Amino acid sequence: MEYEFDESSLEVLKQAFTWSDYDRDGQISRQDLKMSSGLERDEEVEALFLAFKESAGSFENQDTVTFEEFCRGIIDFPFLLEQFKQDFQVTNMSRSPDKADSDGENDVGRCVRELRTYKSQEGNDTSTMLFLYSGLQESIMNFNNAIKIPYTSSITNETQTPEELMDTLTESLNRLQAKARQENNAALWDTSSGSIQLLNLLRDSLQYYDDSSKNAKNKLRESQLAFDSLKQHCNRLEESNKVLLSQLDELEVETKETKEAHSQTLAQKQNLQYKLRQAEHSREESLDQMEKIKNDISEKEKAISQLEKELRRLNSMKKIQEIRGTIGKNAGDLKKQQQLIDYRQSMPIKGATPILSPKNKAKEEHKGFVDPSQKLKNKDERIKRLENELRKANAQEVKLREDLEAVKTENQKLIFRLKEAQLSIQEKRDSAFEDETIENTSNLYEEMKMIGENYERNTRDSKQPVYKQISVNKVDVETQTSKVQKNKEKNKGKERSSCFSCF
Repeated sequence: MEYEFDESSLEVLKQAFTWSDYDRDGQISRQDLKMSSGLERDEEVEALFLAFKESAGSFENQDTVTFEEFCRGIIDFPFLLEQFKQDFQVTNMSRSPDKADSDGENDVGRCVRELRTYKSQEGNDTSTMLFLYSGLQESIMNFNNAIKIPYTSSITNETQTPEELMDTLTESLNRLQAKARQENNAALWDTSSGSIQLLNLLRDSLQYYDDSSKNAKNKLRESQLAFDSLKQHCNRLEESNKVLLSQLDELEVETKETKEAHSQTLAQKQNLQYKLRQAEHSREESLDQMEKIKNDISEKEKAISQLEKELRRLNSMKKIQEIRGTIGKNAGDLKKQQQLIDYRQSMPIKGATPILSPKNKAKEEHKGFVDPSQKLKNKDERIKRLENELRKANAQEVKLREDLEAVKTENQKLIFRLKEAQLSIQEKRDSAFEDETIENTSNLYEEMKMIGENYERNTRDSKQPVYKQISVNKVDVETQTSKVQKNKEKNKGKERSSCFSCF
């Protein structure tokens, strides 16, 4: 052996190897580790097995661990080695000193230790049940060896239940107790009695375990139902969350679109405000330009009027010069001419034949030209006079039309009054009221005649006065009135009839 151990450590390793070798074949397999260590998961068993193999540095056989490999591998787990030592010391202390060399007593102590180990592992389901099977089988084998009965039964985990195994163990303990009575062995009697009590405690613990397992299963079933309901509720919540998320996405898209539209609206608003400011500025500039143009036009009109006045003045001067015959003469010539005229006028006339002065002679020469100009002037004056008369005639026509409209309006008023008089005639059936109506009609005739005379006085110059078109004769009124009286007497007692047509 490569590593040296003291006797206590070697004994501890042997006991640990024996305890780990579940099937007693001298080698520890993965199944032995799982059954003896109480591990549930295969991954944990595989990790522990490979840890032993790697620590031993042997990879020839990957299915089992030998005693040498176990001893080499346990060095990497000093805490586990110390735990094995403590368990081994407790087991030795629990043995009886006077029975230390007896195989049966050693087996009983081992059974007690295994039962203690079972009690420490009762929180595990699968590993605890497997350990219970193996512990019961080992206890039966040990007690049968103690009472010198060969153990040839083929008891397996699958053929018998723990209750049946405990019954078999009880029979073995009873046989051991009977042997102790025959041999008068008090220690063996006490050991068998304690084992029976321990077995009863184990039976009670198993019953408690079954009840606890059932309660745990019921709680697990209820928890599973609650979990299923919670899962369904979570699924519904997930679906509702999906719907809400989709709605939230839609709202985000709408919000984004709204923000974009708002930004576009703000940009358009700013653009319109800028255009409005430009338009106002251009409007002010246009108004300024219009004012300037108006001022320029007024100045040009004033200049044109001045030029027209000057032109008329020059034309007048030219015509005067043409009339006087002074065109092309300067001031000295005109002065000499005036002196000559004055001299000639101062000379007495000797003969009967008048002597024409140069001025009169020029007038005679230009007489043919002066007469047409005078005729043109006369024509212009006549045209102006006719235009004035035409304007007066138009104004008079407008005034006459206004008077005509006034007469028509007054005529409508009179017609309305006649209608009112007709209605009053129909309402009043007595003769006195009819006479009064006739008198009112005569008064209306007088008023119409007065209006016609006023209008004739205003339109005396017109060819056809308008009042003649709407005048009413008194004779016609009296004739129509008599007709109304006759018709009224004829239709007396009947409904009211209209007599507006008589007017």
